[in-house]
Amino acid sequence: MVFGGMVFLIIRSLKGQPEERLKNLEKDKDALAQEKARIDAELQSKVKETGSLSEQLQKETSSKDELAGQVKQLDKENFELKNNIRRLEQDRDELQKKVTGYEREEKQNKDKLSSEIKGLDNAKQSFEDEKQRIRGEDEERLKKITEERNRMWSEHQITVVAKLKEICQRPEIGFNFYDDKSLPKSFDGSLKPDFLVEIFAEQYLIFDAKSSENKISTYFTAQVPSTVQKIKKSASKDSVYPTIFFVVPNDLMQTARKNFAFQDGYSFFMISPESLAPILWCYKRITQYEFAEQLDPQDRENIVNVLSGYESFIRNQNAMNLLVVRKAVEVIKSKETLSDEIMSQIDLKLKNIKPFTLKVSDMKKLTQSTEELEKQIQDLTAPKADIERKDLEEVKKALA
Repeated sequence: MVFGGMVFLIIRSLKGQPEERLKNLEKDKDALAQEKARIDAELQSKVKETGSLSEQLQKETSSKDELAGQVKQLDKENFELKNNIRRLEQDRDELQKKVTGYEREEKQNKDKLSSEIKGLDNAKQSFEDEKQRIRGEDEERLKKITEERNRMWSEHQITVVAKLKEICQRPEIGFNFYDDKSLPKSFDGSLKPDFLVEIFAEQYLIFDAKSSENKISTYFTAQVPSTVQKIKKSASKDSVYPTIFFVVPNDLMQTARKNFAFQDGYSFFMISPESLAPILWCYKRITQYEFAEQLDPQDRENIVNVLSGYESFIRNQNAMNLLVVRKAVEVIKSKETLSDEIMSQIDLKLKNIKPFTLKVSDMKKLTQSTEELEKQIQDLTAPKADIERKDLEEVKKALA
């Protein structure tokens, strides 16, 4: 627009007269100068404005760049945050899986623990039931053992009393006797001995059947003083002969280390049932004399020999029985060297073998008749030939 105005002025100045044109040119020149000055001023103003705008633009650009940098940084941070969020989500998912696994494992553990607790409770109850069962079995076993022991003691007492009665009734002995159910009228019932033998007028020999589950020697030692005290406190102490016999089973007799004792004027002897007959026979021989000092010296010697012989025989028999039992135990233990298979076969075989028993009739036959005993021994040591002598002679003739 400025350029168009200047061109218009120049064209106008070329028209007309020279002087006029010169004036016009001067005017135009001034106008142009003014215009130029205005334009320069305006241009300067525009330049300033442009500079200001440029500076402002630069500031805006810098601010934009800064904002762009911040945006970029924010984008980077946002990306990192997204990555972090993604990782955190992954970690969360992993942790959730672990938590789920832990919860499942915890539930399984709880269920297992609950099952184990239930199993322990059942086991505890089973243990209590088993303990009660075993306790019941033990009590039943102890009851049976006690009953069996009482039965054996009762049988031992019955056997001893029956044997004493049988011996006292033999013609060669013929003693008056009493048991605990039929004591003499004048005898103090507080003593209550198992068996009394009247060896002199109102003078009684005491026989007591004894048995114990403990060591028989200890039992014997304990019984002696208590029996002495009972006799001393009894109203019939003067009727008790100062020798008392405790009759014990053979198996206990074999284990006894001490079988006699003396206390306060009383003699105590522990004997086996087999000793009853010899002892009563000796007392019968003694009672055949009114006073001991009137005995014939030879009879005295015979009695001493018989009694010492019986005592020696009983001691030797007890010793031999004990040694035989020890040897038997050694022989039984020797099987431990065998293999387990053979041992099991032996144990199985033993279970099917019935225990060895002796006939009571055979025992009675041999214990009551020395002639039969000698005959049996003779048959064992000198057996007869199965062939008769006449047949042997015929055979000899045939072979000649």
